[in-house]
Amino acid sequence: MTTSPMTVLRIAKLKSWGSIGGAGAHNNRQRKTSNANLALTPSNHYYIGKATDHLPTLVREKIGEQTIRKNAVLAFEVVMSASPHYFRFAAPNQGGQWDNGRLNDWAIASMDWLYEKWGKRIISAVMHLDEQTPHIQAVVVPLDDKGKLNCRALLGGSRQTLRDLQTAYAHSVQHLGIQRGIEGSKAKHQDIQSYYRHANSAFEPLPEVTTPPPAPLRPTPEAPSFFARSAIKAAYQTNIKRWEREKQARDEQAQQRNAEQQAQTDAALTAARRHQAQAAQATQLAQEIAALKIENSRLLAERQALKAQADQLRGTELAEVLERMYSAHEAADSRPSYRTRKFEIEGRPGNIAVTGELWIDNSTGQGGKGAINLVLHLESYGQNDYAKALRLMAEHFNTEQIGKDMGRAAALDAPATLEAVYRQQPAPPLPTPQPATWERAKAYLVNVRKIPVSLVDRVHELGLIYSDERANLVFKRDSSTGCFKRSSYDPKDRPPFKQTLGRNALPFVINGKDGALYVTEGPIDALALKALHPTSTVIATGGNCPLERLKPYLDRATERIYLAHDHDEAGEQQAKRLQAAYKAPRSAPVERYVPTIAKDWSAALMASPGLSRWGIKPTLATEPPKPSILDQLRAESARRQLGAVEPANTLVTPKAPVPPPQPTQPPPQPTQPRPTAPVFRPPKGPGMAS
Repeated sequence: MTTSPMTVLRIAKLKSWGSIGGAGAHNNRQRKTSNANLALTPSNHYYIGKATDHLPTLVREKIGEQTIRKNAVLAFEVVMSASPHYFRFAAPNQGGQWDNGRLNDWAIASMDWLYEKWGKRIISAVMHLDEQTPHIQAVVVPLDDKGKLNCRALLGGSRQTLRDLQTAYAHSVQHLGIQRGIEGSKAKHQDIQSYYRHANSAFEPLPEVTTPPPAPLRPTPEAPSFFARSAIKAAYQTNIKRWEREKQARDEQAQQRNAEQQAQTDAALTAARRHQAQAAQATQLAQEIAALKIENSRLLAERQALKAQADQLRGTELAEVLERMYSAHEAADSRPSYRTRKFEIEGRPGNIAVTGELWIDNSTGQGGKGAINLVLHLESYGQNDYAKALRLMAEHFNTEQIGKDMGRAAALDAPATLEAVYRQQPAPPLPTPQPATWERAKAYLVNVRKIPVSLVDRVHELGLIYSDERANLVFKRDSSTGCFKRSSYDPKDRPPFKQTLGRNALPFVINGKDGALYVTEGPIDALALKALHPTSTVIATGGNCPLERLKPYLDRATERIYLAHDHDEAGEQQAKRLQAAYKAPRSAPVERYVPTIAKDWSAALMASPGLSRWGIKPTLATEPPKPSILDQLRAESARRQLGAVEPANTLVTPKAPVPPPQPTQPPPQPTQPRPTAPVFRPPKGPGMAS
């Protein structure tokens, strides 16, 4: 195993025009860069600016005519990267290589953070792919809100400000699995020049530079005027030819010296890379040893918890597992009274024969003992998925049922054991609301997802939805036990960001008054359903939610319960399992409720916003007026023309809220698949080069 990749963020202040020019020449490869691979230099990508830019000129234009203090910081440079094994997980030591998908995800998140932090103050941002590890180098002019040159206003005057920047950048890429380094670590960063200087001295001998530096070339002889004497013109011709020979000799000497210097540098870099690889390998091994110790302790605790959970689940009857988890039914030639019973699962060939604790799959001839092994077989899990099988069983068998099924003394401890397993991790802290980003998040819900603006405002006032510092939507789950986070950019631009906080959290709930309950998967689908059924209660489970967590909400419904999961295979399976497992304490039906024009209810509302009933006052339930004789004759004539057979005075009164009519529009076209090559999408904001 390897440790999680870490973020890299360096900031260097540029206080002179020479240092700005040097940074620009290095970043734009306007001078030879010893540690860059020339073959990969064309792969470098310019997000802001171009390769021919002269950074001192751009900084002067940005500062304008204001007076510059003698010790002022004219600009600062930002370097963003990550541990090498993030970009090339399979081969972290092979410099100059990267995974296109990982690189693109990191570049987009990094540039979004950079622009949100400093915006139009950025005059240059280039991603270097021609060095060992991909990184972005940007140059920022530190102008405050009044347009004055004021670096302290942006970077502060203490180390804590830089630590806060490190933390903020880590938050922007944490969804990629990249973590912040240890805050307050005593490790020191060494600049590349110092590193190469020490590396060169560590691998002697190096090729010597024997050619002396060429002497300065004398000025070019001044040409005589047109009216000069012939002797003067002849002397000039002789002089200019001698000067040209001197220049050619000097150029050859300089070229020879440069070649010797390049050979010396190449040898030093080769030795430095070898030393760097060895040092990196030693550091990685030390980190892995430390991580292994921590992991061993964690695995021991997890193993004890899994063993306790397995002891409770292992005694569950096989017939109950097949019926409850897989909706199996007993075969025609089998009876509950038989010693060996046979069960058939829809869509699966053959049958499963059960004899006590033994089972055999007659379609494959495979068999085993116990409920856990049966689940492993039916789910096509390997032994590495043992914990996953236990969690799946725990979702279908509540603690009370386990105690009944086990039939042994250990069952008395099942409720406490399972509750301990469920609550191994405390509820995570919820993101802090950021009012400054709410308008962007709100615009996404209204303009892209077509949620009525008054509905968005209402749930926001109730504190059910808000936005975090990156304008991600935060849907607070019931009792603040967790949240769903969703990105607020158009999914056509890039793959959507999704995150679920709170392993054992309750669903996202929007209460209603009419007694009907709609159960869906995603929180945005819940908003869409609330727009379609304003007076009903809507909950979003986030996927496979254990029945014991949903049952209190289901029991509160006084009318029908609609299972509004996605119209796909996964949604059908979730709805089928919930409908089979839930036994309502009354006669109210549990029905499947799916859109006919899209996969889910959010897409249905986007395809046809006119379906929304939010804000429409319901009509009063009054006695319908009796139709006149003329109206009855007209209705009867229309029915005959349409071939209707029912009598004209038949009134059909629904027993439950009737779902809104579905339009017959074709389903929306799927978005384009993610390209395999890196797509360098320009980050948000003006002035970003594509």
